[in-house]
Amino acid sequence: MAYLQILAVLVMVLGISVQTQNPNMITTQMEVNNMMYDAVCDCGREVTNQIRTLSEVKCTPTKIRIRQDKQGRQSGGEGDIDLNNINEFLGRPSDTTFVDPHYSNFKCLDGRYSQGSLYTMGGDIGEFFLGLVVYEELVGVELTPSQIKRLLTGYMDQMEMDSLHWCTDDQAIKHIESMIDETGIDIQNPRPDIQDAIIQIISEPYNIGDTHFKALLIESDTLNIRRELVETFIRVYYRILWDKDSEYSQGLELKQLVNSHQELAFLDVRNQKDCNAPLIPSQNRDLGFSLYIYDHEAANARRAQIAYFFTTQLKHMNINYDPQVLEHRIDNHALSFLEVTGRNIARNLPFYTILYQ
Repeated sequence: MAYLQILAVLVMVLGISVQTQNPNMITTQMEVNNMMYDAVCDCGREVTNQIRTLSEVKCTPTKIRIRQDKQGRQSGGEGDIDLNNINEFLGRPSDTTFVDPHYSNFKCLDGRYSQGSLYTMGGDIGEFFLGLVVYEELVGVELTPSQIKRLLTGYMDQMEMDSLHWCTDDQAIKHIESMIDETGIDIQNPRPDIQDAIIQIISEPYNIGDTHFKALLIESDTLNIRRELVETFIRVYYRILWDKDSEYSQGLELKQLVNSHQELAFLDVRNQKDCNAPLIPSQNRDLGFSLYIYDHEAANARRAQIAYFFTTQLKHMNINYDPQVLEHRIDNHALSFLEVTGRNIARNLPFYTILYQ
């Protein structure tokens, strides 16, 4: 067995005493700098391809604090909301469902979700794309459609969730229909004879219903990312989605949102590290308004998993990279992305920080 060969080398080089009464449990003594150390290796532990959950969630918040960081430019006008409105919108923590972000889906940064959710830029797909941007930077070559497909499906094989969420909206679909002179397009599964026509235009900004990817396309130069990478990734996504004979199609959840944006504020939702994250609807029909919601710490938990995945992919190319350093690079891009997307969607809106603890 391979580990016995390794142990033989260690015995000769380091002077290790090895006991192997249990073939799956190795007990050793090692002398380092004239000091003896005991060590135990459990070699029977199964190794899997599953993405690691890097930390365990240990608490569920019971308190909430709300702070207004910026007033809207239309402050004092009709339709403004204040701290009391935000507090009523969020409700009591005891009435809120909290989830472990390692195993939960992220919805898009959009105020048209009536069910409680976690939110980030571009949903699950946006978080994966952050890792893809850093991966391309590190390998130093422009990724091809086949390489992007391999990475996305490879991530789906290992991810903790059952599916990856992304969104579009009815306005984007209507724009596509007008460009190819079609009506009633089912964007989940369009007719085979019009799929190529849609693919040719699907990455145009106004054919994207997700506010984040639309901003990436419009301001790719500002963000110093390749617009072609954004466009190719979108086309690869839809090709996988439309391949209904593939198991990966079932793992892509595309939500078609309806009606126009009517968000009245931007919430930056934070919770203590290693705590569960709140599921909040971004739209409350009873109160008559909606919000942009961004789950700060929850998104960080997802990025740690994505960094680990892309670190393993880099190893296949003989590039050794620390997962924490890669995660830091992802975080830096996320900050830039959030600044640009936030400016595009919430420039004039009040900004609140929500702390669950």
